[in-house]
Amino acid sequence: MPDSPMGVFHGCAGSCILFGDGSGAVLMEATDGPCAMLGFRMHSDGNGQKSLNCNFDARDNFKPMDEGTASSLGAYRNVHMIGQDVYKFAVKSVPTVIDEALEVSGLQKSDVDWLVMHQANQRIMDACAARLELPKGVPAARLSLPPACL
Repeated sequence: MPDSPMGVFHGCAGSCILFGDGSGAVLMEATDGPCAMLGFRMHSDGNGQKSLNCNFDARDNFKPMDEGTASSLGAYRNVHMIGQDVYKFAVKSVPTVIDEALEVSGLQKSDVDWLVMHQANQRIMDACAARLELPKGVPAARLSLPPACL
């Protein structure tokens, strides 16, 4: 995969394996009707900024956005990530938000047929499934965006 101009290097475990500071869960079912969503929950936590960030080096005290437009008087540094911290956050927060979505929708873990995660690696998916104590045989799948969407 080509590297991103935003400093995400796809061959570097320091920036490409894990990514994110939030979690969300959407419960859906197959339907012929207009709405397949049964419930959802979302969270974001910026307290992990030290573990995942992309700093802006400004010249002449300009900020990344000056008067509503991007500043050309500076540049973003490469993405910095402490993968172990982000991994721990993911395997803790994803099962929590899934449990919350199940609760508000009135569903049980036994109702889950698929666990689909966005851009998670296999270790995260396995750890989340284990913490959720999903029934044996529930397949885990991963959705990914192409590099241009990073």
